[in-house]
Amino acid sequence: LEKLVGDDSTKGDYKVLIAQGIIQEYQNKQEFTTALSWVEKVKQVYPKSKFLDNIKNNENAIKQPVLTIKFEPSTLANQPIHIVADYKNVSQFSLNIYEVKSDYQGFMKYIYRSWEKSNFTNLKKDLVRKESYNLTDKKDYKTYKTSLEIAPLPSGIYVGEYVVEGNVQ
Repeated sequence: LEKLVGDDSTKGDYKVLIAQGIIQEYQNKQEFTTALSWVEKVKQVYPKSKFLDNIKNNENAIKQPVLTIKFEPSTLANQPIHIVADYKNVSQFSLNIYEVKSDYQGFMKYIYRSWEKSNFTNLKKDLVRKESYNLTDKKDYKTYKTSLEIAPLPSGIYVGEYVVEGNVQ
């Protein structure tokens, strides 16, 4: 495939599609820096291609920061809380922890439909703590996993949100 794209005797947008296949192969092998070098080559050689958006999508998939937090659904009061962070291209995030004191009906609505942003926004809650965590970003575009700890909280019902690069999750 690389020879086909490198052959200067013919030109055309089909080479962008072939290069996309090459980039995807390098992504599958987790050779992200090589994939990004191919992205740059294609962007320079075929800046007006109709298929360049496909290449830019591959680039965004490699470079975009990703953070997924996994946590215990229930914990013991006054005991540390264990969380696991799966991350890529993230060096720091913060966690906002809120206590739900009296809006139990709103909390139940949030539990059953947590994907609806309005349920979290409308929930009556008080900010208890904001914790920041530093992660080791090796700048290699690979996904890593680490174990973290939240300091103990008193007995109660809590919800949280995490912030990555100023974006609330």
